[in-house]
Amino acid sequence: MNPDTPQPDAPREEGAPIPEEANEPAVEPAGFPFTPDGVASFAVTGWGRLLKWQFITALALGGTLLLLAAQHWAPVIDRFVHQHFPEQTGLNAGRLIWPADGQLVTVGNSYFVLRVDPQHDSETGLTGDVQVELTREDWTLRWVFGEQAFEYAPGTVELDRATAVPWWGSRRPFILLAVGAGGGLLLLLGALLFGGLAAWPMKAVASYLNRESALGPVWRTATAATLPGIVLLTMGLLCYAIGLPLMGLLAVLPLCLLLSGGYAFLAVFQLPKSEDTAADPFDEGAGEEEETDETAGRGDNPFAADEPEDG
Repeated sequence: MNPDTPQPDAPREEGAPIPEEANEPAVEPAGFPFTPDGVASFAVTGWGRLLKWQFITALALGGTLLLLAAQHWAPVIDRFVHQHFPEQTGLNAGRLIWPADGQLVTVGNSYFVLRVDPQHDSETGLTGDVQVELTREDWTLRWVFGEQAFEYAPGTVELDRATAVPWWGSRRPFILLAVGAGGGLLLLLGALLFGGLAAWPMKAVASYLNRESALGPVWRTATAATLPGIVLLTMGLLCYAIGLPLMGLLAVLPLCLLLSGGYAFLAVFQLPKSEDTAADPFDEGAGEEEETDETAGRGDNPFAADEPEDG
């Protein structure tokens, strides 16, 4: 026999150790969750992978909010504090303290406008996307959908220019960071809430389709379905920060919800098959097992007759 000729593998003896390749663990799903199959893959992975992706998207959205606040909102407050803040101001019994001869102050841009109208004798329309107007009795928040007046906090608060200017300058970076972090945190909570609400109809559909319908996997899948919508929202905020009109940004919001809902619906069909499937009554395997049990005691000779009973 030629020793160079490849020989077939010898049959593995019973009790022999299994090769290491057979003991390798299954590879968990990975990749980008921007397809229905990728969203459904979170059903078979733990919460850690989902929270990692949520953190990444929340960081991106928070950074976009930070950019928006630093470029368009904070400069308005900077000009107001450095140029128009009076020597003495504050609150006295829930009323704004402002110089008696104080005139109308308007500082802003197309994104944010800050107005001080102590006598409330000047009626102007909305000149920015968001407008805050201070009067002696209350302050008003205005935007494209209307306005809402709020009363000042009761009590007395004394402020002066010598204290306010350095206070704002030293805390400005931390306030901007808080805006970004707060937006990211609200996004995380909103995604989990959306997933918890959407999990129940998804659970019913998955059960009907004989797919994985446990609450945990379905909740993760529904929460992961918000990731594409969050990416779209982040892109919309970034476009708004560089010049997209506010109405364009508001038009993106329902699209984000529709996109997340669509991914949640399509991901149901990509969930893994349920392991608790009922046995098929037409399966021939059951009959074969019964026949094997009945003929197990007979010999190999098909012509052998049954042994006669004694007596």
